[in-house]
Amino acid sequence: MNKKYHKHFCLLLLVMLLTCCKPGDTTEKASSNSGYNISAIYFRGDGTSYIPIDCQSMQLAFEKYDYTDTILLDSMDISFLKEMPKSLLTSKKTEIIDNRVMLIDNDTSRIWVTLYDEVINESGYIIKVSPENIYRLKSLIGYYNYWDMEALKMENLIEKFGIPKSYKYNKNYSMKKRLIPYCKVLLTTE
Repeated sequence: MNKKYHKHFCLLLLVMLLTCCKPGDTTEKASSNSGYNISAIYFRGDGTSYIPIDCQSMQLAFEKYDYTDTILLDSMDISFLKEMPKSLLTSKKTEIIDNRVMLIDNDTSRIWVTLYDEVINESGYIIKVSPENIYRLKSLIGYYNYWDMEALKMENLIEKFGIPKSYKYNKNYSMKKRLIPYCKVLLTTE
């Protein structure tokens, strides 16, 4: 190869390396939630018609029931759900064990939401989560879709933050209620 072509080849190779390998490339960061799945299980109902249960019973239901729905979320919502168990802990361990209404499993940890909108980690400690984030959690997993408009109006979080944009009342709920009292949802980015 003569010197002229060698010089142009090296220059072309250098330009390709500089344009392809930028420092701080965010491609890997953007795709870190790609294909990540989170599961949620909760009692179907309007917030008043079900009996809260203990975490062991909720775990058994989680293992027993198949998914009833799949919800596609964007990477920001998946990140929000992944990070929630890492929220600040209180020094208070919950004494009440039979008021769980929801279980969220993100493959590395589980959290429960109680009838009174407290978030509990696997060790039984209350996690500090704002009412707005609890509302967001419930909205993302479709929790309110089993509540009719009358029941929604009586819910404190709905009263404070409004009806979720994704709300769609599931009219077929009453027929399935006796057969499958739970709703198990797969949350994914795929």
